[in-house]
Amino acid sequence: MNFNSKIAIAICGVVIGVVMASGAYAADSASGTWNYKGQVSAIKYAWLVTGPSDMDPGRTVRRVVMSTVDIGAKLKDCKTFSCTDGVVTEGMTIDFGSGPRLNYWLAQNGQKVQYSGTARPETFTGTNDANHIAGSLAIDDIAAGGPKIDARFDVTRIKEFNLAR
Repeated sequence: MNFNSKIAIAICGVVIGVVMASGAYAADSASGTWNYKGQVSAIKYAWLVTGPSDMDPGRTVRRVVMSTVDIGAKLKDCKTFSCTDGVVTEGMTIDFGSGPRLNYWLAQNGQKVQYSGTARPETFTGTNDANHIAGSLAIDDIAAGGPKIDARFDVTRIKEFNLAR
């Protein structure tokens, strides 16, 4: 093996390492839409983060963050669990493990339009464990003035927060 081959192999190793490290915050698979107040938005990205509940500090919440834009780098930069809400400007969150129902929150138009609600656990079908959530979410709260959500995602935890705020 000559000197140029060794350099090429070393460069490839560095590139692969950088790609793998940055990929830890890349969105996992997500698709679907939500319809709220006549505006239909396409879900393109999703991430799974975990952190302590605001209401019950001993409880860990698994939050799926879905967005129309890539906010992975902003999620990576968050220092507290509550920060994950602040970076969602065109998207939604759904909390698993925060109580007997699924809590969700939707933001549109730079968070100028928001809606929060709860859903029965059976609106989600799929697998749900500490480090991985995959399946379908179907919520129809239009009769209550809320959104209609049809989402599919397969996410693996990218970050665990120790501080709620």
